[in-house]
Amino acid sequence: MMRTLSAGAKQMGKNDLWKYSMAAVASVGEMLKTSLGPLGAYKVLVDYLEDIKVTSRGVKILEYLLEDYSPKYDKNYKPVRANPILKILVEGGLSIHKNLKDGVISYAVLSGALMEKAAKLINEKIHVNTIVKGYKMALNWALEELADIAVKITPSDRETLTGIARTTLAKSYLGPSSAQTLAECIVDAYTTVVENTSTGFRGFEPEKAIQIVVKAGGYTLDSRFIKGLVLENRLKHSLLPKKIVDAKIALIDDHMDVKRTKWWHEIKISNAADIGVFKKEEEMILERMFENVRNKGANVVFCKKGINDKLLYLFGRAGIMAVRDINAADFEMLAAATSSKIAPTPDELQESDLGYAEVVEERIIGAENWVFVEGCRKPKAVSIMIRGGAYMFADELKHVVKSAITALHQALIEERVVPGAGAVELEISKRLRKRALSIGGKLQLAIQAYAESLEAIPKALLESAGVDVLEKLATLNALHKNGELGACFDVLSRKLTDAYREKLLEPYSRHVIILKSSTELVTQLMRIDNAFLAGRRSWGELPKVSEQSTEYSRHAIIGEPGSYPTYGEPY
Repeated sequence: MMRTLSAGAKQMGKNDLWKYSMAAVASVGEMLKTSLGPLGAYKVLVDYLEDIKVTSRGVKILEYLLEDYSPKYDKNYKPVRANPILKILVEGGLSIHKNLKDGVISYAVLSGALMEKAAKLINEKIHVNTIVKGYKMALNWALEELADIAVKITPSDRETLTGIARTTLAKSYLGPSSAQTLAECIVDAYTTVVENTSTGFRGFEPEKAIQIVVKAGGYTLDSRFIKGLVLENRLKHSLLPKKIVDAKIALIDDHMDVKRTKWWHEIKISNAADIGVFKKEEEMILERMFENVRNKGANVVFCKKGINDKLLYLFGRAGIMAVRDINAADFEMLAAATSSKIAPTPDELQESDLGYAEVVEERIIGAENWVFVEGCRKPKAVSIMIRGGAYMFADELKHVVKSAITALHQALIEERVVPGAGAVELEISKRLRKRALSIGGKLQLAIQAYAESLEAIPKALLESAGVDVLEKLATLNALHKNGELGACFDVLSRKLTDAYREKLLEPYSRHVIILKSSTELVTQLMRIDNAFLAGRRSWGELPKVSEQSTEYSRHAIIGEPGSYPTYGEPY
């Protein structure tokens, strides 16, 4: 018998592969569904360095599923093979997070439910192609119904905008008062930037215009919107003033120091007097920089790079605040916030380049010194300061705030929202069941299975609330059947409510992407009938890139001419 596979390679047949795919997708969905919603459980993630992270974010959990913590120092150890089906699922989740900053858990839960329903249909002798066709037909109908359910919003409706942000923030259990406070901060920050941007909300990227600063210690209610920026820098000289009112701000891009020669030069000094002349010339250069900044009227200087200590002394004596070593991203946002123009060097600074802020002050927050720039005129960049009891919690909240800003931005671009808290899934499920009756044959079963899968999300929310799932789900279905589109269960208040009335709203595009991604993943996996798994080599057998031999490095990375490239472990 002719050998078709290399040594150590394996082939998975259709039946084994289907069980392999179903188990992988369903198990991930089952694991993540407990983290869905405001009362979702947290997961403890521990890597091989015993670095601990506590999170309920789906994207972070999925990333850990693909980590290989095998001991690379053991050359005889064969690294664990990553589950290929799991890898496909994770890549889909990461793609969704990149676009939405949210929705990863819903994507995994829905994919798992679709896969489980498909497995039951296959056991009933329904062909895979029939299921795929039914799922795709159900997807098209679901998108039509979703567009019909969506309602229009206007940028001037502040209550609706706050509701959109609050709905996303509720996924991290904050409590109603904390969620409302942060939602108002987000809406204030977003609308402030939009009002001062000539192209409106379509013409800017929120992550480049809204700075999010995290500081542990204090309460979440202490979080606030700042009409300016917060810089994680401190003043480097004791003479520098700690507070400047009515600040005129100069931004310098280059080093404020005596420039060194580009190439190596030698200076020959024949007597001690020449040393004094040399030092005097350096001081004159620094004094010219100082005089140029002072003569232009600036009383605050922000330098992207370094500032000479002698120059800091001169600024301090003159009552000018100077901050050096500003982060590049913060420096660009500082220019947008204060309406300043960045001067390449101190000599090129003009009076028209100066920006304005009501107050620039160094403050001690906890054990750190930060510089606050507040009261900017028509800022195109602003800041949100998040406070939390512990850094791990505050940092987790930072990602939730980013998700809320993205949700608000998407909703305003589309000008459409849908009810949240599982209401939209229940309504689409009801409509799909009704439309499935118009289709005869086995396709009807596939469409009904798709409709039942959509209920996995509201079921997971009800389970996290600890209520009777079957009773509440039956009540919600009855309400939707009576025409209440926004009927849902608020897990925080633990009562049935209307998502439209309570402003539990989500962006329309979020649900479109989740439905498309989940359906495409499941239908593609169902059409795979064979998998070929190459043999695994130990770490000692993997090629390494040598720093000593260019020729060996070439062979290790790209192989011999005409061969397929091989990728080895980094040297």
